[in-house]
Amino acid sequence: MKKKLDKSNIHDIMILSKINDSTQFNNEIEKIVKTKSMSYLDALLYYGDENKLESETIATMLNSRIKAKLRTEAEDLHFFPRTAKLPI
Repeated sequence: MKKKLDKSNIHDIMILSKINDSTQFNNEIEKIVKTKSMSYLDALLYYGDENKLESETIATMLNSRIKAKLRTEAEDLHFFPRTAKLPI
């Protein structure tokens, strides 16, 4: 279940106003992953730390592609059990 953005947190609203939409946010995360050679998890934590955003706020803005990449990274690190994949 997604947690809704807390409108009472003025700082989050100010930061998010710099980002026009979730597509721009996701592009920024992709850019951090490529330019700084970080994992997606590290890039999200880095972005949140730099912009003083709560992880719950960041979670509401992620698209399904980044969520899938995060899941794969978490499985590789044994944070989640592996999901079944068909051989290609």
